[in-house]
Amino acid sequence: MLRPVDGVALTTLIQTAPANHSLRTARGDYRDAFVSAFLAVYGHNNDRQATEILKRKFLLSPDSKYSENTYLQGASELSVAHHIKNRGVTGFETDKRVNPTNNRDVDVFCTLRTLTISTEVKCAEEPEANEPSALYLRTDGRIPNYTGVHEDLRTKIEAAHPDVTLKLAKNKDNALKQFLTDSQLKFDPNSSVDSLNILFVACEDHSNMNSWHRYLYGREGLFTANSFSFPQDYRLVDIVILSNLKYRHKFVKSPSDWSLENTLMLPFVNPHGRPTALRESILSGLSLFQHHLKAFSEYFVTTDDPRVESDILDSVKVIHYVAEHLSDAQKAQYFPTIKKWRA
Repeated sequence: MLRPVDGVALTTLIQTAPANHSLRTARGDYRDAFVSAFLAVYGHNNDRQATEILKRKFLLSPDSKYSENTYLQGASELSVAHHIKNRGVTGFETDKRVNPTNNRDVDVFCTLRTLTISTEVKCAEEPEANEPSALYLRTDGRIPNYTGVHEDLRTKIEAAHPDVTLKLAKNKDNALKQFLTDSQLKFDPNSSVDSLNILFVACEDHSNMNSWHRYLYGREGLFTANSFSFPQDYRLVDIVILSNLKYRHKFVKSPSDWSLENTLMLPFVNPHGRPTALRESILSGLSLFQHHLKAFSEYFVTTDDPRVESDILDSVKVIHYVAEHLSDAQKAQYFPTIKKWRA
């Protein structure tokens, strides 16, 4: 007879993980909180099923080769699932198939009163940009002839500063497009007024969150009227929640990160979404999270310089929202490793 997963065995497995595994290098309270969250979410599985999940999502097995990106994806999924499970929902399931037309499944499914909520979790991967003498330029959305613009700037900046190299940072808007279209395939094509479909994106710090915000609302952004992609391909995604959850698991590693207690969450409603996603359903579903929807939507970046255009201000909205709108206590709460905001 297959036994349920055991916490002691799980702790032992962590202790035998590769030396560079995040659960090995983190503090003991972070590891203990992982064990508790894993048992709460996956504890109903037998030991064989749990072993497969631990190997696939967390790379916890003697023959696993550690990859930080794989671990951060699994950690993000578990954190969101653990948080939702503790919010008084019913019918909670992980890896549930809700689209009858294929074999794909959503990361988290639950019912909140009469509303069924499907949540897909994606962890943003970023290209390495770590050359000490390089200045990386990232475009705000898609601009015409961006390689030509970059070359012109590179020539001017490098002529004025011979010790600096200007590089064009990779725009990750195609990654967000992939997140949206992949989620579309997992959500129920017959979603109704009693359904809500959420894409939860785990980003890094507020600057990184700002970049992902611009993939939605920058030039030809995915949530603009002139999206570079076909909005029909992600119409089933009702809400995108951008968060700093990846930052939390990568740099903070606090026990609270397994339950989103100190995670900054900014929700955005899909303007191209299905008409059956009602405002009441959206607000009800978002009540699962301690989010900043109202405060962020009412916040505007301002300047006394009349030469600065509004779209320039919009391009740094997340950065300014965190730096100017949040209290010192909130900044230290959400981003404790950023020195200027430490309490």
